[in-house]
Amino acid sequence: MILKKIILSYLFLLIAFQYGLSQGQVSQYLHQILTVEQDEDNRPTSIYIKLHTSRVEVQQMKGTRMMVTGKILLGIPNVFFLDVLIEKGRYELFLSSDGGSGLRLEDKPRQPMILQEETCREEVSYLIYVPETVTTVAFENATTGETKVIPIKKRTQPLASATSDGPQVTIKDK
Repeated sequence: MILKKIILSYLFLLIAFQYGLSQGQVSQYLHQILTVEQDEDNRPTSIYIKLHTSRVEVQQMKGTRMMVTGKILLGIPNVFFLDVLIEKGRYELFLSSDGGSGLRLEDKPRQPMILQEETCREEVSYLIYVPETVTTVAFENATTGETKVIPIKKRTQPLASATSDGPQVTIKDK
């Protein structure tokens, strides 16, 4: 009987501890479609990525645009605060031509957030879809200065498939 109470007490504490940790953060996904005016004959073959995170994955896709999916994890339980940061453009990425047949993808500099005299935990990860013509990806972590070449993963399935009998959606730039 005593052993049963001890086990139940530990189980209750474990569940309460995990619930408390999970309530201390919020996350949200971001999506961005990026384009750069380029000649038909001069498609990009390389991209230089400079971001304030080391969590970056690159995959190829058909087409000429780039698509970025990001996940933001903030160490405070306030969705409204995260929405304001996103709305203000804290995590927006910028694509530009690097001259010739290269592209450059960057985020803007951002200072660590300090709330109640403590640094707020902020984790950002990106999944970047590049056109099939891109064969080389150089990456620089803007926070640490570390540089490396990122392998490009080949997609085995399309991003979305449309059937002839279903509605079709066209995404236009702003």
